[in-house]
Amino acid sequence: MINNEQTYVDVLPRIGVLILSCNGKKWLEQLYESLRTNVYPNNCIYLVDNASDDGSVEMTLEKYPEVTIIRMPQNLGYCMAYNLAMPYAFADGCEWVIWANNDVKLEPGCLNELARVAQSDPQIGMLGPAFLAWDSDEPNYYMIGNHPYAIPAMQSQSREPIDVE
Repeated sequence: MINNEQTYVDVLPRIGVLILSCNGKKWLEQLYESLRTNVYPNNCIYLVDNASDDGSVEMTLEKYPEVTIIRMPQNLGYCMAYNLAMPYAFADGCEWVIWANNDVKLEPGCLNELARVAQSDPQIGMLGPAFLAWDSDEPNYYMIGNHPYAIPAMQSQSREPIDVE
């Protein structure tokens, strides 16, 4: 229940979207646009730049002022860069943090659905969406290789969480 002091945005969990990139300019605009069209009002978007030299930081600064840039001093790899960036999101009040590779797009409503599921059970500590192929609604190579048992639920667009490793 929302009291008179709260707004709709206040009750949604604040989500930090950390986008790791090293010379990923060719993918970033599609990801940024998918975030703009997600219409989730309580998020923070961060470009975690792993020492890019392809102009991706400059493009982000010019076209996507809503994105906070966290520059790593050198390419620190996947886990180290994300782990160093997470405190920025938590300092901004984010309750949940998404690790988003630079070569993904988020389906419309994805952040709303992730927030709904995250809030549905206090025992949930980690969750993630299904991964589709870039150009179709079929499961991508990651789902096929790592979570084939989740594919029937994905294809039926089930809204129920599935435990995975």
